[in-house]
Amino acid sequence: LRAVAEAVPVLQLWPRALLPALFKLWEPLIGLFALDDHAVAAMAMEVLATAAALLQGELSAHAIKAAFSPLLRVLRVHGVAPSTPPRAGGAAASTPHSRTQDLVLSALRCLGALCSVRRAVLPEAPRILRVVESLLSARQPERVRCEALALCERLAALEPDLVWLFCVRVAPAEVWRAPPAGLPRLSLENVPSLPASRVDLAASAAVL
Repeated sequence: LRAVAEAVPVLQLWPRALLPALFKLWEPLIGLFALDDHAVAAMAMEVLATAAALLQGELSAHAIKAAFSPLLRVLRVHGVAPSTPPRAGGAAASTPHSRTQDLVLSALRCLGALCSVRRAVLPEAPRILRVVESLLSARQPERVRCEALALCERLAALEPDLVWLFCVRVAPAEVWRAPPAGLPRLSLENVPSLPASRVDLAASAAVL
C-alpha cells in the first residue's frame, strides 16, 4: 500500500499508464476498508484519496461511486459520538489517537478527496451529509469534528442548499417558526430529525 501511495503522484504525469493499473487495484482497495485491521484499512483509504485528489476528472464516476457505501459504512459503525460531552478545557482536542479514530479520519479525508469529482458526488451528497452530521457533534473528538466540518464545507461548495438546511435544522425553533419580516415561514415537517441535540451541533452549524 505504501508503494502504491508513493507511485500514484509519480505516475500522474502519465495517466495512460497509471489509470489501467489503478483500475485493477480500485476494487481490491475498496475491499480493504472493511478489514478489522484498521491501520491497513486507513492506509487503503489514503491511497484512494491520493488518487482522487490528483487524477480528479480522469477517474470514472462509476469508480468513484463504488467507494461511497463502504466509506459511509465505516463512519456509521465507528463514528458514534461518546455518550458524555468532552470535559471543559479542551479535553476533546487532547484525546489520544486510536486506530479507530484514525480510520474515521481517513474515511472523512477520502470522501473529501472524492468531492473533486463533482459529477459523481452530487447525486450522493444528501446521503453523505446525513451520515456526516453525527460527526459534527460537540461530543466528538475535536480532530474528528474538524475533519467532518472540512468535508461539509466541500459539500457546501457543491450543493449549498443541503448544508444550509442542516444549519436551519440546528437553529432554535423560534428562528424558523417566526422568520424575519418578508421571509416565508419554513416548514420542517418532512425533514429528517437531527442526529444529536441542537446544543451539541450548534458550534459546527455556526462555522458552516
